[in-house]
Amino acid sequence: MRYVEQYLHVDDPAPFYFGLAVAVSAALEGQPLWGMLVGPPAGGKTEVLKLLGPVANAALDDVTAPGLLSWSDMSRGRPVGVLMRIPNPAFVTISDFSTVLASSQRGLRDQLFALLRVVFDGKVTRSLGNADKMLTWEGRVTLLAACTPAIDNYSSHSDALGPRWVFLRIRARDQAAQRAVLRKARGNTTAGRAKSQALARQLVRLAVARLSSIELSPEFHDAIDNLSLVTCSGRATVPRESSWRREIDGVVDKEEPPRVAKQLTILALCCCAIGLTEHEALSLCRRVALDSAPALRGRAVLMLAELGSFTAAEMARAVGCSPKTAARVLEDLAFIGIATQADSSASRWDAPSDSVAHAKPFTLTHEGQMLRSSLLDDHVLGRAVDAGQAMDEVLVEHPPPPNRGSSADTNASAVADTSSTARAGAMSDAADRMLGLLRAVTTAAWYEPPGQPGSSLMLRPTGTGIERWRPPPSRAQPGDGAARD
Repeated sequence: MRYVEQYLHVDDPAPFYFGLAVAVSAALEGQPLWGMLVGPPAGGKTEVLKLLGPVANAALDDVTAPGLLSWSDMSRGRPVGVLMRIPNPAFVTISDFSTVLASSQRGLRDQLFALLRVVFDGKVTRSLGNADKMLTWEGRVTLLAACTPAIDNYSSHSDALGPRWVFLRIRARDQAAQRAVLRKARGNTTAGRAKSQALARQLVRLAVARLSSIELSPEFHDAIDNLSLVTCSGRATVPRESSWRREIDGVVDKEEPPRVAKQLTILALCCCAIGLTEHEALSLCRRVALDSAPALRGRAVLMLAELGSFTAAEMARAVGCSPKTAARVLEDLAFIGIATQADSSASRWDAPSDSVAHAKPFTLTHEGQMLRSSLLDDHVLGRAVDAGQAMDEVLVEHPPPPNRGSSADTNASAVADTSSTARAGAMSDAADRMLGLLRAVTTAAWYEPPGQPGSSLMLRPTGTGIERWRPPPSRAQPGDGAARD
């Protein structure tokens, strides 16, 4: 990473590890690994794909069904397209999957999704036009795509292709990190990028040669199995009416875990091949398991795991969404069986009214507590100090200052009191600390919980896990303590 850091400001190397691991997985047999980098515009997704440019067999800016596979001349029967040009197996990158989602031609988009589903399975058989024979293709394609967070808003993609991907979400940078990015961008990036690309190609080649000698421990496989349950529950489909009320209408559609477990196992194996330890690979897999769920669901699970309970109105303040959106997210978790609404006479199969959803707190169910253990407990690998143990041993309370309150939220009057805004700020900070712990092993930079002017302690990753660190007085800057995501 030091060569990348010569021309880029890297505060989170996990996306680069993720991309390299996906590229290495192209050399394996069987089910492919499809990775999706999700992040804000100009958040660093394209830099990961550029780093892997020389490794990819095809680098696409956009993708369509005819562009992947079609007939050039139906009378002569000559198939053309990207799938016919790439070798088998192949590694393909898509730099902007957002254009596919935003296409106004719904029919062509659905046609592409249907084609990608069978490409994932390794065999395509299509009947097009008046051709007298079937258009066929067979092979193994590994995909690495980049997209904005808008992907969570397209249910058509989630239903058709969602289970085929594993996600890694790139978090938005704060102003200090943005300034560091701007300073680094002033220099000449061409030479540094060329050097990094050459090293990335060499690293992938060496990692592929190491794959056959890597064997994951049985405890690691058990941890991966547990993480697959996290992903399957987190991205389960909860059907809702298309009317303005958006009430739950139907049954939960939850995928089975074998495919996800295989994807996470491949990811971990390839992470070890590029030089990560088993613990670091597990840390990245935990992040991917949670990131593969819709963003707000994952954030709600993290806050429930640390705070124990909170209301929809409090979550809305913490993450910066509307109370109705927060209520629907928590209702989804309750409908799936991860959370339950305390002291509520309604069952999890009934969508509560707005007043009930906003006022009564949600807590993790027994199933949710088991998923929490899968995300945070790392004792199964026998490590003395690690991200999982750090949650129990090192995580400390950060009480807000007395002046942390603000005006009441009129949309959540049922829970508006003198401490509601302070609790919302603490919830936002708690989720940030949790995300920092989950990514600490793969983060080279300091981890400082944002938005905590009253923090007495901070956390930072070390070579063996997480340690407490008390910043100098000059580091603790006063502020209004407003919650921010």
